[in-house]
Amino acid sequence: GRSPEEFADRHRKLAEHYGRRAAGLGATGTEVRSQAWGDERWEQLKVEEGYHLLCADPADALPEALLNAANMTITGSAACRSWVRMMEQAGTDADAPAVLRWAARLEECLSSGEGPRDVEVLDLLAGAAELDAVRLSTVVRRRAWAHDDRGETAAAARDYDRAVALNPADPFAWSDRGNMFHNEGDWERALEDLNRAIE
Repeated sequence: GRSPEEFADRHRKLAEHYGRRAAGLGATGTEVRSQAWGDERWEQLKVEEGYHLLCADPADALPEALLNAANMTITGSAACRSWVRMMEQAGTDADAPAVLRWAARLEECLSSGEGPRDVEVLDLLAGAAELDAVRLSTVVRRRAWAHDDRGETAAAARDYDRAVALNPADPFAWSDRGNMFHNEGDWERALEDLNRAIE
């Protein structure tokens, strides 16, 4: 058999390979509403990259894997289920209990209840102790989008406020909240936030 170092190194190299292939599609960017997210080929390459990153170093890769679970949730439940299956496989292959626990929690959340589960999955992820403020801000913004899609404007507004507070350096947090104010006809606050976004 291979040593743990060889196992990790092999998976790191494969992760780099899939990362380069994803970048080669020309659809780069971390924003879900960028052209990349929703492109099935790109998403599949991100799943492969995520698998190998988790196998190479589960503890180091788990926060990004949880963030990408949030991203996949926004693109649809099928994409999210695919991501969760990948996490389960990586957790098994790398003997990583923390990854397996998260995969099981996400699968349970996706499988309980009727209809879209995006807000519920994002609620679960927003409670992840593994997320730093920057990643948590993005997860909270994703949840704001999901609340918005359900017409839950008060909940969306709370999440946009929290995202800005968690990561005031993120122009997307300001622009998302600014767009919400714009849609509500609050021109002054919209202009303030949109100006912050482009600073």
